[in-house]
Amino acid sequence: MDETQVRMAMDVIKNNGLVEVRIIGDKVYSGYFKNVDKLVDALKPYNRENIYFVFNDIADGCYDRNQQECFLLSKNTTSDADIVNRRWLLIDIDPTRPTGVGATDEEKAEAREVGLKVYKFLRDIGFSTPVSADSGNGFHLLYPIFLKNSDENTKLIREVLQVLDMFFSTPKAQIDTSVFNASRITKLYGTFARKGKNSPDRPHRESKITKAPEEIKPTDISLLKKVASMLPVPDEKSRWNSYGAERFDLDSFISRHGIKVRERTKYAGGEKYVLEHCLFDHTHTGKDAAIFKLDNGAIGYKCFHNSCSQYKCQDVRKIFER
Repeated sequence: MDETQVRMAMDVIKNNGLVEVRIIGDKVYSGYFKNVDKLVDALKPYNRENIYFVFNDIADGCYDRNQQECFLLSKNTTSDADIVNRRWLLIDIDPTRPTGVGATDEEKAEAREVGLKVYKFLRDIGFSTPVSADSGNGFHLLYPIFLKNSDENTKLIREVLQVLDMFFSTPKAQIDTSVFNASRITKLYGTFARKGKNSPDRPHRESKITKAPEEIKPTDISLLKKVASMLPVPDEKSRWNSYGAERFDLDSFISRHGIKVRERTKYAGGEKYVLEHCLFDHTHTGKDAAIFKLDNGAIGYKCFHNSCSQYKCQDVRKIFER
């Protein structure tokens, strides 16, 4: 355990407030802490386990559970209903690898590349500076958001993650879309990621905060909504168009109009067709444009150049279907 990193996590991520830490091995131990010194001391016997913490704001009443300032076997752990505020948007990027093992250096580098693309995309939209962290096998970006815990905000966070997964996940590294729930746990920085055997190729690595802004500034909710609005939805057939998603065959459309596909890959929410060039500006090449086919039948289009950022799938179809 890196005590300095644990203390930094409590200071930067939890603002030295109430935290639940969970130790997950053959058994699951839970503890609620307000005193970081007691937390550090209580962790020392568990230096061979995987250790996690709840990063959002926990209702103060949870502190009076039996596991106050200590670790106990307990079924009473933090639920979504116990979260008062959503303090962070967690973007968790992990490399593709066999289940139950750590990542190789090469696999981890793939996750870093995806993380950098996400960071640049959100920076250009106007998101505040995140806390950057190494999870041991992948990478985390934690954006301060400071929202009330509500069904509406849960839906918003889920859709933001779905958009980022759609845009940036690759066959070699994925953005985890399952981390949208309010009581989500993540690796406690300063402890080790211990998956599988500790080997030279797939070592157990320390998780750590690699960079934190001097001032934590929340990202405005309007920017979260801007990203969420990029998630395509199935078209409903109406008197004004003939774009019913149930009748649209994307593969046939691409073949019929000679659209050049550079790469076709699956991701958690559907399938991505990376194009040779943007359909609105042929100078936009280098994997800058893609068509997306979601599992729910929705079709989307995205070019990452600002001059083409407004175009959607309906605009693509209008080029060919006049």
